Amino acid sequence: MLLPSRIFAASGDIDIGSLGNPPVKPRLMIILDSSGSMNEKDRFGDIKLDTAKIKISEILGKIPDGSTNVSFMAYNGCQTKLLVPPSNTNIGRVQARVMSIFPAGKSPIAKSLKEAGQILGKNSQKTTIILVIDGEDTCGGDPCAETRRLKQRPNLDLKIHTIGYSVDENTKQQLQCIAKAGDGEYHYVEDSFTFHKVVNKIVREDVTKSFDEDIDGIRNELDDCKTTLTGFTVDKTGCETAYTMPTPFPINSSSIEPELVRPAVLQLRDYLRTHPNKKAEIQGHADSRGTIIYNQILSKKRADFMVAQLVREGISPQRLSSVGFGETRPIADNESPLGQQKNRRVEAEFLD
Repeated sequence: MLLPSRIFAASGDIDIGSLGNPPVKPRLMIILDSSGSMNEKDRFGDIKLDTAKIKISEILGKIPDGSTNVSFMAYNGCQTKLLVPPSNTNIGRVQARVMSIFPAGKSPIAKSLKEAGQILGKNSQKTTIILVIDGEDTCGGDPCAETRRLKQRPNLDLKIHTIGYSVDENTKQQLQCIAKAGDGEYHYVEDSFTFHKVVNKIVREDVTKSFDEDIDGIRNELDDCKTTLTGFTVDKTGCETAYTMPTPFPINSSSIEPELVRPAVLQLRDYLRTHPNKKAEIQGHADSRGTIIYNQILSKKRADFMVAQLVREGISPQRLSSVGFGETRPIADNESPLGQQKNRRVEAEFLD
């Protein structure tokens, strides 16, 4: 007797013909400039590579494991390093490797694109590349010409976005050429706020839109608030519960130049305007250097500073309160400058 083409399992009968092909995951490759110049400071006074590492890690942390193939490359002198392969779907693996690199060496931009093509060409799956750079190719290559060669290869389906971090005019033109040839977009950034916003936009539009259109970590079918902006923390329904100011405070300082913090203040202001029944507790934090009492006072001053900025932008003082938590609520290791930078922060917790 002939058996039907079915699999008999304890959980029930599965028709092989009904399974179809598994959906293709979005594929993302990040190429991060780890040359020596990335150790320079941006207009916020933050080390550029530290900002890139923090913001890339934060955004990737919103992508569920198993949903996306994410790979990562960095520089090593005039060579490149594939730190995470394209088959990877473990987001934590990428975050760990991103946070582990340090600035050194030169900028082999053309070589990194060529090697990315060789690696990605083993699978013709469509791929978005995010190339973060702060200077021209210093290893004798022609990145724009290399991009054109990649786009001519029939086994590659690439979109290449370039991010110029505080770059000069020559580098800007080079990165614009790469983006145009790579069917992507060029973006100029000069601080943590714009860096976060740009990377978030690229990932949202090219990678997560089909399952999480606002990259808040909540899938579309479960998300009641589908327009969450960068920097906001959400609950299980995808609605905002808190906002972390992306601009770290300088060491021993309770203020930031208003023009530097204003974009973040405006984003929080706009949220409060569109949610008139919400109040916000502005919470200040400090790293662990200094005495406990000093850090508590300093953190309260930081919270008060942000309250003053919001009031200046038209938010009623009756909707705002402030508190300083000192060094008691770290979100990173206080033993490293990078961790200390993350801990010098202000957060807004929303209250009904």
